[in-house]
Amino acid sequence: MSVFRTVTVAASFLMCALPVYSADYITECNKHIEAGDYFSAVESGRKAVDSGNRNVDAHFCLAEAWRLNGDLQRAQQQMEIAETFAKEDAYLDLRLALKEITRDQYLKIQKEQLLKITGRLGAIATKQGDYARAVEVYQRSIVLAKELSDKDQEATALSSLAGVRGAMREYDQSLENYREALTLTTREPEMSSLYNNMAVVYGQMGNYKVAEEYFAKALSIDEKLGDNRAMAIHLLNQGMTTQARKDYAGAVAIYGKSRAISRKAGELYWEGAANRHFGDLYRLLGNMRLARLSYIASRDAFNAAHAVNETSSMVALIDDLYEPQPVAGIEVGSSEVKTLLIAQRTDKQGKTDFREILKMTSGTVSPVPKEGETLAPEVIDSIAAGVAASTKTLLQDRKLDRSVISILVTGIPATATNRDVLEKRIIQETGIAPIYMKDGEKKRYDFSGSVAQGREAGGLLLKVSVDDTSISALDSDKAVLSVELKQGAFTAARQQEKNPKAIAEKLIKGGQAMAFRKALKSSPVFAGKKTIYLEGEVARVVALFTHPDRDGNLLSITTADLNKFITAVRKKATPYFNPNLERIKNSGVQQWAESEMTLVKQKYMPDDLMAGVQYLKMLMEELKVKKVYVTRGGSWVAGKLYESSRMAETLEAAKQ
Repeated sequence: MSVFRTVTVAASFLMCALPVYSADYITECNKHIEAGDYFSAVESGRKAVDSGNRNVDAHFCLAEAWRLNGDLQRAQQQMEIAETFAKEDAYLDLRLALKEITRDQYLKIQKEQLLKITGRLGAIATKQGDYARAVEVYQRSIVLAKELSDKDQEATALSSLAGVRGAMREYDQSLENYREALTLTTREPEMSSLYNNMAVVYGQMGNYKVAEEYFAKALSIDEKLGDNRAMAIHLLNQGMTTQARKDYAGAVAIYGKSRAISRKAGELYWEGAANRHFGDLYRLLGNMRLARLSYIASRDAFNAAHAVNETSSMVALIDDLYEPQPVAGIEVGSSEVKTLLIAQRTDKQGKTDFREILKMTSGTVSPVPKEGETLAPEVIDSIAAGVAASTKTLLQDRKLDRSVISILVTGIPATATNRDVLEKRIIQETGIAPIYMKDGEKKRYDFSGSVAQGREAGGLLLKVSVDDTSISALDSDKAVLSVELKQGAFTAARQQEKNPKAIAEKLIKGGQAMAFRKALKSSPVFAGKKTIYLEGEVARVVALFTHPDRDGNLLSITTADLNKFITAVRKKATPYFNPNLERIKNSGVQQWAESEMTLVKQKYMPDDLMAGVQYLKMLMEELKVKKVYVTRGGSWVAGKLYESSRMAETLEAAKQ
C-alpha cells in the first residue's frame, strides 16, 4: 500500500461571483468529495461544467472527482482544461474591465488558481508514475508560490516535490527539499507531516534509527494538537517502516494502535487502511487465512466510509488470495548469488503448498572471501552486481513487487566485519534490506521447507545433490541435526565411467552405507523416523519423468518408479526420452512439465541421471524404505514462509 503523506495542496476552491446554478453544482460537487461519494461528485461536476463551461472551479472539481475515482487520464485532461481557462479567464477579464479588481488583484487570483491546479496535476503525474512530469509541474508550483510570497504553499510544493524525489530513490535530494520546506512553514500540522515524510525517507534508506527520531517528532506534535487523523496516518507509516526492518511484532503493535485511534475518532477510512496493513503483513508472512480476515475487515470499514474505490480494491485482493502467490529469494553465499522463485498456493481450507517457478545462478562472488576477513571492494562489487541482476529479473521480467522478494546473506559474507558496507550497497542496488542467517538457521529453513508441515518431528530429510549427500532430522529443541557425506549423486560423467551403476555401487560399498548406518545410530534423533522426504536434483528429475501429470506439491516416489525410470532411459537409442504429455488434461500443468523437461535436458546428460537414480535407489535400500516423498517447492524460501506463517498466528493471538 502506498505511503500516506498528509502534506497536500489546499483543497478549498476559489469561488468567484458566478451564476447561482453553477455555484450550486460546484458546492454540491465539493460536498460529495468531502463525503467520499466520488461517483456523485462526478455527476455534480459535469452539471457544473455544463452550466459554466469556462468556469475554472467547475472544471477543477470535476477533475478532482475523476482523480479520486481513479480515472487519472480523465482527471488530467479535465485539470489541463481548468489550467487553460485559468490562464485566459474571461470572467476575470470582465471584472478587470469593470474595475471591480485591480491589475495586481487580477494576477494574484490567477496565480492562486494556477497554484491550486498545478498541485493537483503534480499529484496525478506522480500517481501515473510519470515522475519527470511531476517534477516539472511541482517546480512550477514552487515558482508560483514564491511570486505570491506564500511560504506555506511553497513549503507544500517543496514537500510534494520531495515525495517524487523519494519515489525516484533520489533520497538525498528528497531530504534536502523537506528540510527547505521546514524552514518556510511555522504551521505545526505541516511540520508534523514533514517530519513524518522525512522519517519515511530515512526508513527507505535503511537508516531506521533516524527514522524513528523523526516519527517521534511528528507524533509528538499530533498528540499535542489532538489530531487523531494525522496520528493514525503517521502511525501507519511508522508501522510500515518497522515492518521493513523485519520487526513484525513491532509493526503489528503500531498498526493496532493506529486502528484503535481511528476507531475512537470515528475515522472509518483510516480504520480500513489499518486493517489493510494487517492483511498485507500477514500476506507477506504467507498466512493467507489471516490476510483474508484482515482484508474482509478492511473492506467492511471502507464500505462504511463510502470509499468506493478502496472497497472494490479490497474485494479484488480477497479474490486474489486464492491465486498462486509469487515468493522470491535471492541468496548471497560465499561463492555465488542464487535466485529462487516459487508460487504459493492456498486453498479455501487454508492448506498451502509450493511450486518452484524459477531457479538460477545470477552471479559468482570473485574472489571468494576468506573466513574472518573484511570483504574486499571487488567482492562487494561482484555480490552487488549479482543481486542487482537477480532483482531486475524478478521486478522487470517477472513483474514482482519488492515486498515478496527476500535477500538472504549466508556464509562468510554474513559474518564479515564490514557487512554493513555490503548491506548499504545491496539496499542502494535493490531497495531491499538483506537479512542474515547462520548455518543452523539456514538448515532449519531448508528442513522446514522440504518436509510436510506438521510432520517435521517424525520425518527425515534426505538431500541428494550434485556434490554432496546429507541426512537430517529435527531434535526436541527444534534444531536440525545433519550428517553430511562427501560424495554426491551425479559422478559418472565427471569420472568418465561408462557404467553409472558401477560408480553408484562404489559410492555405497566404498563407505556410504557404513556412513549412513553410523549416522542413524549416532543419535536418538534419527531413531524410529521412517518417513523420508527427498530434496535435490535427483528427486526433481525422477518426479518429473515418472509423474509429469501429478500437480500436487507432495509427491511419493517408490523403488518401482526408480526402476521404471532406469528401464526407460536404457531403452532409448537417443540421449533423451520424452514421456507422453498429451494425457495431461490441465494445460497449465502440461506447459509447466514441458518447460521443466527442457531445463533438465539442457542441464543433465543420461549418465548423470542414471548414476543419480541408481545412487538414490541404493540409499533407499540402505534406509529400508520403499517410498520417499518429494516436496516440489522444497527450499529455504518455502521454509521461511512456513515459519513466518506460524509467526503470524502468534502475532494475531497476542493482538487479541
